[in-house]
Amino acid sequence: MSPPCAPRRSAAMSWLERRPMTRVRHVGSGAVLASLAAGPLFLAVAATGELLDGNPIVLTPNEVELIAGAIWLAMIFGWFVAIVPNLLGALLMGRLGRDNVVARLPVMWSLAGAALGGGAIWLTWTGEDRVGASSQMAAVAALCALVCRARVRWIDERD
Repeated sequence: MSPPCAPRRSAAMSWLERRPMTRVRHVGSGAVLASLAAGPLFLAVAATGELLDGNPIVLTPNEVELIAGAIWLAMIFGWFVAIVPNLLGALLMGRLGRDNVVARLPVMWSLAGAALGGGAIWLTWTGEDRVGASSQMAAVAALCALVCRARVRWIDERD
């Protein structure tokens, strides 16, 4: 009797064994922080857009107090609007970064955020200023992606 043959390993199994075990940390906290920043970032991008259009912004002391209150309200309401897209984007980019080192780069996160944020407004906006609205949302989404990326960490668990 001949000894039984050892089972052959497929190429996929050997690739899985060679792949380093990498864990993604702080995705949720990054998404929450980015969602809290979404409302104030939206106000900042809108004000910057007005300045770039040549419209001067003149504020009285009473209006400065109103803006401070508006920032708090924007933080609260912006969180509700931004938490789902930020969490889904962070989970997706965190997973991609686990398998691909290039996807960990902050520029990749900002490009993904700008494409998804600006693209969503471009596809759904029915108003007159479609380009302005989508570029403004692309800027806000890119900044939110960078805030989220600042918290995310990949930990290599090689023994």
